[in-house]
Amino acid sequence: MSENLRVFVVIDEAMHGLHCVSVHRKHPTVSGGHAVHAATVLGLQTDPDVVYIAQTYDRSNDIHNFAGVYGNYDEARSASGAKGSPRPTKIEA
Repeated sequence: MSENLRVFVVIDEAMHGLHCVSVHRKHPTVSGGHAVHAATVLGLQTDPDVVYIAQTYDRSNDIHNFAGVYGNYDEARSASGAKGSPRPTKIEA
């Protein structure tokens, strides 16, 4: 599978954190309060239609923050840290 897939991540910057809303193959149109970030999928992608969002835990605000896009669970888990949360996400068109 691809190791260098480029995707577009829709981020919601709410409640003092960066939250991944969705992942797209093409640059999406977004509404206010959302931003689009281009990202390269890191690591070997095990499913061409799914990526794993690494989310680190911010204890001071009790929230998870977007930390990157990975091709497989193990690398997303490692990047998320001990209290973080990797999340599988289907890539939208």
